[in-house]
Amino acid sequence: MKKISSILTIFPLLDVLPEHFQILITYPALLILSTVLCIALALVYRINIIKPPKKQAKTKTLRMKEQLNTALQQTNDQLEKRLEERSQAKLVAEAANQAKSQLIANLSPELKTSLNTILASAQILQRDPNLNSKQKESVDVIYNCGFHLLLLIDERLDISKSKVDQIELDAIFDPQNIIGFSGDKCKILVVDDSSENRLVLKNLLELWGFTVEEANNGQEGLEKIKAFQPDLVITDLIMPVLDGLEMVKQLRLSLEYNYLPVIATSGSASNQDQKLALENGCSDWITKPIQVDELLQKLQTYLQLIWIYAEEDIVEK
Repeated sequence: MKKISSILTIFPLLDVLPEHFQILITYPALLILSTVLCIALALVYRINIIKPPKKQAKTKTLRMKEQLNTALQQTNDQLEKRLEERSQAKLVAEAANQAKSQLIANLSPELKTSLNTILASAQILQRDPNLNSKQKESVDVIYNCGFHLLLLIDERLDISKSKVDQIELDAIFDPQNIIGFSGDKCKILVVDDSSENRLVLKNLLELWGFTVEEANNGQEGLEKIKAFQPDLVITDLIMPVLDGLEMVKQLRLSLEYNYLPVIATSGSASNQDQKLALENGCSDWITKPIQVDELLQKLQTYLQLIWIYAEEDIVEK
């Protein structure tokens, strides 16, 4: 039956063949031809029926890939935009903080100049024996509040609070009871462009028995040094005409004044400023507002003094 079926399957195709070919076709030939035609039909089916869906699937896959790439690119663009906005916001915030810090830094010297006058005047009043207990209590309140304000300013400027506290705790002398000194060196020049600062230092030093001269800038300071011949100079650093550092530089060029003690004073408590002052010829450094006990220590060190107390006790370092 299979043979007959094969012949019947292929038989209709014989009509399309030339006559001389039909004579030569036998059953085996028909079987082979049938097989070849089946294979050909299978190939045609594969090409026309199966392959198109695969091509469509590939096209669909490519389209989805393009859509995903587009969505991913949009997401990346949005992310980059947000990062850029955040970066810009950070720059604006940093600029605002920098401006704030600069403003506080610019105000600090002015605030400390006023505080220096208030605290030093309060310390002078604390030594006045004519004050009654209520008056002394009021002076103590002025001093303590002023010192607390100083701590707040320093904290805002990120200056170590411990450095300021150390000035308060490292008391070596008892300034309340000092009435004078024993020693030959007693002439001091105060150089500062602030008349209030000069007045406070002058009153304090004269109270202890020193002879004091004043100069309001570095140029006048050089002239007063030659005329007054001081034993020690206390100078501010930032002044018009000629600043304190330049004055000290010129002073150190002279052999006559090369060893003259010069104490620099400044509202800055930074180690860098202190290092700069010492490298340029200053002998020592006091941070404003000047504390009486620290000033007494420096004076004793550089003038080789012995302080005389009201109880007539002599205290030597």
